[in-house]
Parts: sequence; structure tokens; C-alpha cells
Amino acid sequence: MTREQQDKTLKLLRKNGIFCTMEGRYGSYTDEGFKEFLAEKGREDGNSELLRWREHLEESLDVRPMEEYDGEPIYKIVFMCERGDQLAEPREALEEEFQFCIQDEGDRGVINGELINRKFDKGRGVERVCRHLGIDVEDTIAFGDSMNDVEMIETAGVGVCMENGSAALKKLADEICPAVTEDGLQNTISGYDNFLYLGSWIPHSPWYDAKFERQGIADPARALYEDPEVFVVFMNTEGINYDYLTDFYAENYPGVSLKVVDTVDVSNDLQFLILKGTAD
Repeated sequence: MTREQQDKTLKLLRKNGIFCTMEGRYGSYTDEGFKEFLAEKGREDGNSELLRWREHLEESLDVRPMEEYDGEPIYKIVFMCERGDQLAEPREALEEEFQFCIQDEGDRGVINGELINRKFDKGRGVERVCRHLGIDVEDTIAFGDSMNDVEMIETAGVGVCMENGSAALKKLADEICPAVTEDGLQNTISGYDNFLYLGSWIPHSPWYDAKFERQGIADPARALYEDPEVFVVFMNTEGINYDYLTDFYAENYPGVSLKVVDTVDVSNDLQFLILKGTAD
């Protein structure tokens, strides 16, 4: 999102009494009064996105007041309001460039959504990663819980919605798995032996080791630098890094270092890093 787009969007949303939260690479910034709005409107049986933001604010998970915004690049604006008519003017002015991704409306009438640049979506991200790695899209599995996951769920070979996710997304998904609080992701993908996990890897975790063992890899930590076919894929975006893996190898495998051997650009603010271990 350019600074011009950002300023125009915030002006229109605020003019219509809509609360905004900007998400950047290093933090999120929210309007004054947003926390009070959620405290008044939010309920434990509300939609997953509404509850997520409520928890982020209540637990102070790097959500800062808007006045602390320092100009860092913004990739998404989340909005909340009470009535659909509040979005009429912003939609007329912005829908050519941005998709208004509306989550399920809560039973107290809270309209919760986000603006997504029409040039990028998670479905295109799946396609680009598959092209880069030479993987058939039909061999991919996508897990989501909100309406910003629609394109990804529709693109992947198998689209799975979490039980605690959007009711509308469940209708589009191929499968519904247990909620996050019931280890739904882990329990579901345990049935897929060829699953490539994008995001993180915990060395010597029993669950991860079991996945590798089914592929004939007894020691995945060692295989990362000994087996030419074993790589780790990481998302290079806000709040995610592989420092813990670097520390793990420094402590347990002296002389082994991790190197980025390739990158896959998904959007302006998201890359997949392909990591490989090398022994000195």
C-alpha cells in the first residue's frame, strides 16, 4: 500500500466513523477508542477475526496507538464498524484498487473486515510457490479460518477450514478440521505424508520427527545439511524469523550454519526463504 493510498483510505474510513488498524512489517497501529469498541461489542462466540483482535489488544501483542506510527510500510488495513452504510462511500472510492474482505457479521452487528490490494492474495502466493518449487497445485493443502483465506482455500488441491473459522469459509472448504484450541492443524495434517510445512520447524519435536520418519529421514536436523533433497521453507514477514534454528545448530551441531539458498517473492511484504544447512 503506497503512502498516498494509505492516507486516502484512512481519511475516508474515519470520515464515516470506522475504526482502523494498520498492519505493517514490524507492528500494528490502531485508532484511539478501538479497544473500548471491541470490549463493548465483542463476545466469546463472535467471529474468529474479531476475537483475534480483541485478544491482541487485551494482551498488548505489539498493537500500538496510532500516534506511534513512524511511517513503516503498511500492507493491510483492518476495519470495524456497526453498520453497512458506513462503508458505502469508502467502497465507491476504493473498490477498484482494494477488495473489501468482510468477515462474518457478529450477532451484535459488528462489521469486521480488511482491505486487500487486488494485485495480491494468498491463492496467487500458493501458485507462485508451486511454480518455483515445481509442485503441482493439486498436491497442496491450505488451512484457513477467515475470509481473507478464500482464494487460498479455492486454489489449493485440498482446502481446509478450522472449526472455529468463518461460517462462509466452511461452505467453500473441502474439509473442516477441529479448532486451533483442539490441535486441529496438527491432527489433520498427520494424515498427509507429503506435507510441506511453510512457517516453522521445531527440531526434535516428536510430531515433526514422526513426519520425517515416514519419509525415511531418521534425523531431520542432520539431514538438513547432509541430504541434498532436504530444505526448510520459512515465511519472511512480520514477527517470524529463524534465529532459534541458528541457535539450535550452534549449540547442537557446531560447525553447521544455515544459508538462504533461494527466495520466492509472494508480495511486496512477503517472501518465502529456502534454507539449507552447510557444514564447515
